Amino acid sequence: RQWLNVGSGPAGSGLRPTGLTATDWIERRLDADPGVLPDVLAPANDLSLLANASMDAVFSSHCIEHLYLDQAVPALSEWRRVL
Repeated sequence: RQWLNVGSGPAGSGLRPTGLTATDWIERRLDADPGVLPDVLAPANDLSLLANASMDAVFSSHCIEHLYLDQAVPALSEWRRVL
């Protein structure tokens, strides 16, 4: 099982939901900042690099609040698509 960490920031930054442990889940980090070296370099509202139903969970600790409404609706649609 794998989960998508949207807006993850740098690896090991501690932005992880409880219950998704390293032994049970594979974390895939998505960020728009190439400087944090994400697994997937993309904005939160364009997950076109990921296949439909490719994730078992999507987590975003603080990303959605930085999007305008016209960006948030597509982001949520994309998150649902990858689930």
